[in-house]
Amino acid sequence: MGLKQQSLDGLFLGTLNALASKGAQGDINLRKQCISYARDLLNTETGFETALYYAPLFEQAGLFSSTPWGDPVLLKPGLVRGTLLAGGLTAVCEMLSDIRVLAISIGIFDKTGFSREAASRFIDKVLVLNLDLVFPKINELTRLQNRDIETLNRFFTFIAKYHASPEIFDKFIIEIEELSAQRPIVNNKIVTMIEAGETLSKQTNRIPHKYLLFKNALHTPTKLSQLHEDHYMACLSGCNENELKAEAGQFAESMFLTGIVSNHHVSITKFLSENYPHLLGDVLGLGQNGRNQLLGCLEEIRFLIDKSLIFTTHQSVYGLSKLIEENIMSEDILYSLRSLASVPISITVQGRIEKSFEISPSEVRAVIIAGAICLLGSPLGIAQGHNPTCQSTRALSYWAQTHPLYLLELLSKAVALDHIEMEFEGIRLSSSLLEKYSLNLSIPMDPVSVILLPHLHCVYNEMLKMAGGRKDDPHKWVNPAFYGPHVLSGFSSIYNDLNFYSHFRKYYHPASHFAIHDSLPQPAGIFILDDKGNNMGAHAILIQRVGIDQDQISRVYFYNPNNDSRQTWAGSIVTSVKGNGELEGEASLPFEDFISCLYAFHYPEETS
Repeated sequence: MGLKQQSLDGLFLGTLNALASKGAQGDINLRKQCISYARDLLNTETGFETALYYAPLFEQAGLFSSTPWGDPVLLKPGLVRGTLLAGGLTAVCEMLSDIRVLAISIGIFDKTGFSREAASRFIDKVLVLNLDLVFPKINELTRLQNRDIETLNRFFTFIAKYHASPEIFDKFIIEIEELSAQRPIVNNKIVTMIEAGETLSKQTNRIPHKYLLFKNALHTPTKLSQLHEDHYMACLSGCNENELKAEAGQFAESMFLTGIVSNHHVSITKFLSENYPHLLGDVLGLGQNGRNQLLGCLEEIRFLIDKSLIFTTHQSVYGLSKLIEENIMSEDILYSLRSLASVPISITVQGRIEKSFEISPSEVRAVIIAGAICLLGSPLGIAQGHNPTCQSTRALSYWAQTHPLYLLELLSKAVALDHIEMEFEGIRLSSSLLEKYSLNLSIPMDPVSVILLPHLHCVYNEMLKMAGGRKDDPHKWVNPAFYGPHVLSGFSSIYNDLNFYSHFRKYYHPASHFAIHDSLPQPAGIFILDDKGNNMGAHAILIQRVGIDQDQISRVYFYNPNNDSRQTWAGSIVTSVKGNGELEGEASLPFEDFISCLYAFHYPEETS
């Protein structure tokens, strides 16, 4: 338990005890203070667990006296949602009340007149009515509406952990599958759900095969790791080469099936790199092309494994495998990755990485190198978290795909100097002279984003200001300057192009002979509409490719910088992430659905 957690724990418990003391029960100000402390406590990692432990004291302290939550018998499951979405201290009271009912349902304490069975029925109904908040879609609409959906998700995941039902468990498994299909670089949410599933499996007395697949992938993907979990490295030392080759293959199979990397996978990868480097292709799950690439730069790959691979960066095993298969391991790329092992790290960057990833100073460099490997290997796996940085997050993905060397150069300079420089129409812009954006890390982000996004965001906004006031959309000039020469020079906006839709069909429809397949990916802008069709704002994406799916439907496949690409863009328009020909990390929509939400795109001006 951290010092912040201990402090908030003490403050909350102290006010609870004060309320319970003689004469304090009617103190309204003290009750408000207690709820205020509870709000801060619930925002910590183990805050909900602490509140559950103290739940019996809520009654003794009269925490809910003279409030709508006073008598649990009168509580209505249908009102929980609205109260939580109201936010503020009202939402905190609702959470505390529901935690009290949960405590009764699992037998932590008894409440006269409100049975354990009645409490269980209440919690069950609340979960069923709020499945979308158990599995929220963090997207532009929720961000624009400024609702703390992530906190509600943590709350409902916590409740579901203690109150199992087959329906909830099945939903958990579907959610894990669909999140993992997107192969995010930072998969904390998937890991949290897998761990919560362990409690659900015990409570429902069932372990579905699909869940077991993910659970084993996270902890013990192979027979040897299951048998020798506590002394796995010693076990590896006693294996012969054939046994190691078989073990390595099992790890690779599990990793590619689920997208999850076990800490044991880290152990065997480092062991093989040091002792059996010719088996690295097996443990990384490389195909023939990847194995050929590996042979050409084996010593460089061993160096990167040595400098970047620790338990904290376990997911980079997957990133490294994908990077080698991408066939971009030129001498310049390898040199730039290797240089990250020696480039000076600014004090500011050092502190930001330590804080963001809760690591020791000695682990910072490994995290930075691993972050670069993961981004280059899985460029569609980065996400903006709770930050309004879709333009800059899109840039990281775009450069990783089209100009990886530039991305690494930018990263190295930011690591060493804690600023970047870019040019707009002959004017040099430095992030050191601009007000940098402060990241909201309530949803964890990858290391490259943590380092570069504050700089990129302020430079991009400065470019928009400089291009503002012109007759056309400023993105027409900013995008090519910011993203680079691969961005097509033509620009069409729904506001200034009378032939907007026909132009998009001409250059992007898969059946058109003008289709710009070889020029993709390209940046584009879409609208987010609410349930009533009102325009809630714009969002930046990358059009990755266009094609025909297995049902002969023309589709647009795109990268979405959000944390989860399953979104409702407008009415019945819901994006897909699997089952319609999507490649890893892509989302897609039928062509006509996509174009109905589109408002800006680039095209080859010289052929128009």
